[in-house]
Amino acid sequence: MSIYSRSDTLHVNQLANAAYASVDGLSPHSNEDAIKVHIDNSGIRACMADGHWGDAAARKAVDFMLDAAVPSARREAIAIVGELEEQVYRELGRGTMRDTSADRTPEAAVTSIAVRGDVLHVASYGDCGLLVARNQQVHYAMPQSATWLGCYSYLGLRARMPIREALVYEEIPLQAGDSVLLYTDGLTEWAHNEELMITPQGLAYNMFGSAAEMTERLARLALTQGVAGTEDDCSVFAYTHGAATT
Repeated sequence: MSIYSRSDTLHVNQLANAAYASVDGLSPHSNEDAIKVHIDNSGIRACMADGHWGDAAARKAVDFMLDAAVPSARREAIAIVGELEEQVYRELGRGTMRDTSADRTPEAAVTSIAVRGDVLHVASYGDCGLLVARNQQVHYAMPQSATWLGCYSYLGLRARMPIREALVYEEIPLQAGDSVLLYTDGLTEWAHNEELMITPQGLAYNMFGSAAEMTERLARLALTQGVAGTEDDCSVFAYTHGAATT
């Protein structure tokens, strides 16, 4: 299951209590986010990427990360994301670096998660967000970095951060009823009402009900915050732990 530049579409797996959606921002370009989800007897895997200058890097990232093995240590995650970075550079970006004054080569922030038993495995680089809520309170909020994977990170240019420095790798124990929210930064950029949305606790306050209800609630709130919203696209994946994954 995947979304590639499809706006305003809600995908639901009721057995796994997981759902995801992507909505377009105000910018005239096509949706640059990508989401891919895989559910089987071993658990749930999901990857979300926020692309820049088109969706090519984001699509490459979600395909690559879900084809790779789930890392069991930070060094493994660094190696996997490093290989992705090199492939984005060689396949998508190197040939577009004609004008170094214009930062327009394909790149993406990427976050990959896997639920194995009662543990959430996280590997992330860039400014996508991840939140685990317990009883509508923040249990874990992932650090985010203003950096993106592509030519400039590979070459160490334009203040892009090295993978070893910026990569987040976590193994988070889950309890039944915990809610997991994976999102692109369009969600919080759209959220102008600070009491409701912009803080992690504001997000956690809205993480109740089924995964489908959470996804739709957050996506709709993102669309209605502020006067006109923001230019960026918004993608959301929600999961409630404790449901069957068969």
